[in-house]
Amino acid sequence: MSAHRPHQTSPTPELSLSTMRTLVAVGQAESIGLAAKAHGISQQAVSERVRTAEHTLGVTLFHRTPNGTVPTRRGDAILALIQEHLTHYDEFTSDIARVINPGHEVIHLAASQTIMEHYLPRWLADLHRSEPGIRFTVAAGNSHDITRAVIAGTTSLGFIESPTIEREVHHQLATTTLLHDDLTVAVAPDHPWAAYQEIPATTVRKTPLIVREPGSGTRSTAETVLGAFAPPVAELNSQAAIVQAALLLREPAILPRIALEGTPLRAIAVAGKEMTRPLRAVWRAGTKPRGGLAALLAIAQKSA
Repeated sequence: MSAHRPHQTSPTPELSLSTMRTLVAVGQAESIGLAAKAHGISQQAVSERVRTAEHTLGVTLFHRTPNGTVPTRRGDAILALIQEHLTHYDEFTSDIARVINPGHEVIHLAASQTIMEHYLPRWLADLHRSEPGIRFTVAAGNSHDITRAVIAGTTSLGFIESPTIEREVHHQLATTTLLHDDLTVAVAPDHPWAAYQEIPATTVRKTPLIVREPGSGTRSTAETVLGAFAPPVAELNSQAAIVQAALLLREPAILPRIALEGTPLRAIAVAGKEMTRPLRAVWRAGTKPRGGLAALLAIAQKSA
């Protein structure tokens, strides 16, 4: 008679936090290169982490195709679990930090250009007055990059200015609208358009403009309202650079109206068009801003 042998379970596979964050970044970007850029590491390092994870789990997480690195069906399910785990882990570490160093919390956020330059400094000043021990790190980016960073967990709270949130990531984000701002066509004082209060939309569409890069809220709002326009004379990822380019190149630009304050540029309306967009806060779905992030969000909502 054979002795009873207890049931043996296979060891639970373990993945490092850095590997899990990398896997999520690859899944969101569907690109090894973009994930590498987001994490500041080489493409070889990202590929090695993916291979190690697949070997550890015994599962193929991604299909490698000429068009990108796409999660498999099982990979999608595993990435969702990893993201959930990372969300809880980040909340846990934030709570621990607040207990160990009360009043000395470090919060991580990202903001797009308009919010970074014209709104966020005031919000942070109000936060500093009420919570002087809180420290903050702020990354600048366009709305597309910020939503990806929030989903990947590389930043906890994002401020964006795009008219809509892309359908494929909308379900992964929680969002609240803080306020609205207006875009305008802007020209140098000696530009021919400066003599007019408004310009026909067809004229604007046919004229090479100075604009933000694709993925920015300013660019996507202008394209949504005006439709396809002529190839830009310049694409710049800085509002300050666009202001200077409009003055020096003597070409029309599209800018937030607030960015014209203190500059010689003239705002020209587009006949029959209103380029209004929401400024929003975004964070990962299923989570809630806590501590300093919650305090900052409350300040932003109140100031609006």
